[in-house]
Amino acid sequence: MQVVEINSKNIGVKKSPILVYAYTDYRAYLKDYYHHQCEASSAFSYRSFSKKAGLKSPSILKLVYEGQRNLTQDAMEKFIKALSLQSSEAEYFRNLVGMNQAKTPIEKERYAEKLLQSKGYQEIQPLRQEQYFLYKFWYIPPIRELVSHVDFKESAKWIASKMLPKISEKEARLAIRVLKRLHLIHRKNNGRLEPTEEFVSGGDEVFFNFAARFHREMIQKARESIDLIPRNDRDISSITMSLTESQFKHIKDKIQKFRKEALAQSKKSEENQRVYQLNFQLFPLTDD
Repeated sequence: MQVVEINSKNIGVKKSPILVYAYTDYRAYLKDYYHHQCEASSAFSYRSFSKKAGLKSPSILKLVYEGQRNLTQDAMEKFIKALSLQSSEAEYFRNLVGMNQAKTPIEKERYAEKLLQSKGYQEIQPLRQEQYFLYKFWYIPPIRELVSHVDFKESAKWIASKMLPKISEKEARLAIRVLKRLHLIHRKNNGRLEPTEEFVSGGDEVFFNFAARFHREMIQKARESIDLIPRNDRDISSITMSLTESQFKHIKDKIQKFRKEALAQSKKSEENQRVYQLNFQLFPLTDD
């Protein structure tokens, strides 16, 4: 993520400092920090940074932000000192490094949640908590679709009773609040709620990790549907096949195209009767 700065050269205002909270990639932060410091002071250099950090290598900053080196725990603390990060900023930077360098999705998600809880991050991204809920709670996207149904009732009790599996009225109220805050539903002139044309994208790495959680949750729901939903009301099938790389890419493209076609089809009717979840899975079962 890049920070957009107002060009202050022509208005006599000093440039704003680089805010670590504005980043979800610590290497991008370090790169922008370096260039910002170079513009602010001719005395700043890779060597002066390393000296302030207490590190022997004069090029360590460059190697790290270019992705040639990771930060160890010890080096990270020395970077924090050289960057002059205070307590909350330092903690954000630690979690940022942790997320970017984590080796498993679960570990990345754990650090991403910590970033989301940072007050500095929340001030820059005030709607991120609601976006987090959108990915965390599986029932929120389906409720948005439920709002479009002609028989929809703006009642937490009614909404909760329609979900499979059932949810609580408290969860139903949370879903409506989140959808309103994110402008994914709005109230028409006649007083009824309806979905908007807005959408929420994962965007940065923080929310990429939460999107992965949502996919895992929905795959689990598909597993549960085998026992919970009558066969006539679902379609779950699979094939195992051998493919070349080009065939794999061709099928992947076809899946993406069909996903868009299915979504377009759902928009054609104003009298939808039921909310469905359509999952696609295409993954290797052997190494190259």
